[in-house]
Amino acid sequence: MGCAVGEREPVMTHPCVDPDDFEMVDGTHLRPRDHMQWRHVAVNYANATVQSFPPNDGTAKDVALHTVQAQWTNTTPRPQYAYALLTRAGGRMAFQSQSSAFIQISGGQSSGVSPADPSALTVISKFGIGYTRGATAAGDAYYGVIETRMGDRTMILGDRVLLAPGETVKYRAALRFISNYWEYRPIHQGTTELEAEIDSGESQIDIFAYPAI
Repeated sequence: MGCAVGEREPVMTHPCVDPDDFEMVDGTHLRPRDHMQWRHVAVNYANATVQSFPPNDGTAKDVALHTVQAQWTNTTPRPQYAYALLTRAGGRMAFQSQSSAFIQISGGQSSGVSPADPSALTVISKFGIGYTRGATAAGDAYYGVIETRMGDRTMILGDRVLLAPGETVKYRAALRFISNYWEYRPIHQGTTELEAEIDSGESQIDIFAYPAI
């Protein structure tokens, strides 16, 4: 007997399947088409940024490190849910004592038929360090280097979005290096082997999709 799926016209005799959503494999069994499954649909990444700074110039730091954006368009016949994960590779930072700073990660998204690139980004994570060793009676800062490292980690980026056929979603992440305080005084006994360096680690966005059924 003929039958229909949803409001579609009858498409096959028993068993009832929709060839837009399923396919026959080797003439023996049915397989859901790709758009009927959870799947990885897009990826993009930005290389790590490694940068050194004068260790005691007293200048506030607010430096753009890198930006990464990934997007996906629903070219399937069915509405699809999409979401993104941001993976951050291991990072490192080392500063002169008294200096305090962090790497700030912000993210955003946009969606629609022809969405603009995300512009209103929200801070989602920070990774930083700082400590105080003090100063000599003459007002020179004591020498001291503090270092911290962060391992790989993955986090949700933005919100899940429902895309009608033909709609696109864009996800963006941006990294900045920002200081709370930066040492300005001469360093007691000199600046030999003094460090002020960051390694941001790579950033990667992966988009996943699954059908809205």
